[in-house]
Amino acid sequence: MKNNVTLIGDWGSSEPYVSMLKGRLFSRMEEVNVFDIHHSIPLGNNALTAFLLAHTYSCFPQHTVHLVLTNVSETNSGVPLAVSVDGHFFVAPNSGVLPMMFYEQLGDLTFWKCVVKEGGFVERMITMACACQEGRMEEVADVCTDYKISRPLMSDYDPVRRKISGHIIHIDEMGNVITNIPVGIFRKAMEQNSRFQVGIGRYAVTRFHESYQEDVAPYILPNSLGVMEVAAYNGRVALVAQWEVMDEIEVQFFEN
Repeated sequence: MKNNVTLIGDWGSSEPYVSMLKGRLFSRMEEVNVFDIHHSIPLGNNALTAFLLAHTYSCFPQHTVHLVLTNVSETNSGVPLAVSVDGHFFVAPNSGVLPMMFYEQLGDLTFWKCVVKEGGFVERMITMACACQEGRMEEVADVCTDYKISRPLMSDYDPVRRKISGHIIHIDEMGNVITNIPVGIFRKAMEQNSRFQVGIGRYAVTRFHESYQEDVAPYILPNSLGVMEVAAYNGRVALVAQWEVMDEIEVQFFEN
């Protein structure tokens, strides 16, 4: 059975480095499939890295190894970390990105730190990935308890004030705005309050659709990542409204 590895990070898609890494993986692992999740993460953006990987890893088979390349170079100080969640393996730098992904589960997880001294940082990440696939983590790593913890960007629903607060977490190539507001929370609020207004700065959106529509006015809809998205037909919503990643977003609901 083939091994599966995914890659996500800020290395960019126009440079040779990702392909070079794939070559090293093919050399170290037998029968391996390598999948690209995203290579154009803004430089050092752990929040987006954690968000995208947390919302995509379950699409892959169990026993997949997910390599996080954000904030990684061959000369990194420190050691790579690894953790197993839901039958998946995650290997990343000790930058807080893994605790950010699994913040609410930290008390139940065991993190491992690489003890292998040979090779640069990326080579040791590959060593950790191989150990994950082969079930020999204890040969190359020790249990780690002093890993860096970073809080993820959380959305919040206040039923008394009828308001959901969140952030813009990503702007896709079409200029559509991806938020960190879970679809389930939005639907729950909609059940009690059919009218709403999405506010980002001085710009407001009041339309809702279940899927993409030929609607030139901006509207909000469920995204396949499981969060809410603001879009418009043939319109770069983020550019027109001058929205940026990390901007705060509020959804104010009104009585039926």
